Amino acid sequence: MTTFAGVPIAPLVYVLTASSVMALVWNMYTVSEAAFQEYRAAYVAEAEASLGDIFSTFSPERVFQLSLLAGGIIFIVFAAGINWIAGLMFGAGAMMAPRMIFNILAEKRRAMVSEQLVDALGLLANSVRAGLTLPQAMEILVREMKPPITQEFGRVLQEYRLGTDFDQAMLNMAERIESRDLDILVNAVMVTRKSGGNVGEIFQNIAATIRERIRIEGKVKALSSTGNMQALVMSSMPFGIMLVLWFMQPEYIMQLFGTALGLLTVGVVTAMVVAAFFWIRWIMDIDI
Repeated sequence: MTTFAGVPIAPLVYVLTASSVMALVWNMYTVSEAAFQEYRAAYVAEAEASLGDIFSTFSPERVFQLSLLAGGIIFIVFAAGINWIAGLMFGAGAMMAPRMIFNILAEKRRAMVSEQLVDALGLLANSVRAGLTLPQAMEILVREMKPPITQEFGRVLQEYRLGTDFDQAMLNMAERIESRDLDILVNAVMVTRKSGGNVGEIFQNIAATIRERIRIEGKVKALSSTGNMQALVMSSMPFGIMLVLWFMQPEYIMQLFGTALGLLTVGVVTAMVVAAFFWIRWIMDIDI
């Protein structure tokens, strides 16, 4: 055994190697833990904002936990059925699913607010003509109508009572909803409060404009629905064929996910299909 100054070198090398490995593992764990906590904080903050926009009481921390659970389950299923690379791809997609769900819910809520806005403007106009102030008219709207528009105007009143400027509270509502119709209403309210005018008549005119726009937009959507359906069918066909082949000829699908060239092909095809889908939707989305 090789010695140095009478001390065996081999045990010393083993100890130094083990210490270096342990230090490396600990540093990697520390960096990974910090990155995970940073990602968790950003994810929870985004989920909290999205849940607040749709007035959901669901816990943002629970959303993060469910996304991790879904990603882990999908990873295990695809890693066991295909390979770990496919598991990572589909697991990451599963973790992104809550954001897509939030966007869909926010869009549906935005559409519902736009549909209710015409009736809300009529109620506000009648209340203002009866001699009520605009905040009092909004209180009647909150009592008489149904969510989600009552939630939005209720928050406006709550912020106003807590000391926020009324115009700023209206602007906050417009930023949450991101509706062109609501932007028109907010701008009209702000201008009227500063320069004066017949608020009831202005609300009636805005309601008539929105009603006509919705009528025309409905006709355009009916005419463009065929193109949107074709985009959906054509975009889903490659993945449907892949699913059928998975049951009929699984060895072909294994070559797609088991080789670098196959994974590159899947990535390119998926990117092209998604780009084509949104391109068709963009063409058929006629702005009125």
